[in-house]
Amino acid sequence: MTEAVANYKQSQLRLAQNGQPADLTCLITNSSFTRYNVGWQGADLSVAYNAYANETAEQFSRPFDIWQEITGLPAGVYTIRCKAFYRAGSISAGYQAWQDNATSTRNAQLYANDVATPLPNLFSSSAYTYNPYTYPDNLTQASAALNDANAYTPVSVSIKIDEGETLRLGIRKQSTISADWVAYDNFQLFYVENLTDVKNISVEHTSDDVYDIQGRLVRKNSNLTGIPKGVYIINGVKLLVK
Repeated sequence: MTEAVANYKQSQLRLAQNGQPADLTCLITNSSFTRYNVGWQGADLSVAYNAYANETAEQFSRPFDIWQEITGLPAGVYTIRCKAFYRAGSISAGYQAWQDNATSTRNAQLYANDVATPLPNLFSSSAYTYNPYTYPDNLTQASAALNDANAYTPVSVSIKIDEGETLRLGIRKQSTISADWVAYDNFQLFYVENLTDVKNISVEHTSDDVYDIQGRLVRKNSNLTGIPKGVYIINGVKLLVK
């Protein structure tokens, strides 16, 4: 089994080195938290309100930054993906913040180096109801939700990595609201392609429909001012917003 895993890892790395799409999740240590926090770094990971159950992790009512670094990657565009959600406060406060589209609902982020995107909100899933309340409210329920393909769409960021550059990937929340809650699971890393057809652009460029690297609509008929850093597709052309 160990040999088979090593062979698979090398085969995926060879694909990436040749500029071909590859699944490099095998380079993430403990990507689904089956071994608690093994492989992950961050301040005070062992303190209360940081928990693991059913191969899912959570952070409750405190700032945090959990991450790991990967080196030796070939140059190219990478996508980091995970399943996660954030509740901006207690149940009632978090629901009201979501209803108001408050900036606090974007406190928690998935990030790769200097590229970040907010986590999905707990209340964004149509699989649950607020009255009666059926949204996840503990780690066991969060694990079931994050491992249900229909409950929460994976969140992702894409980034260009230069030859020899270190990739730091993780989840962080630097602002804290009393009783706010983050749950996360199933990190994945994909090599998308080499850089030959990716153009660097600045945020003042304008365009029509803007899609992310997974083909999801990000912005319609608007300019790119304020759009998160990453790789986007506009009129069939891949563009890197820096």
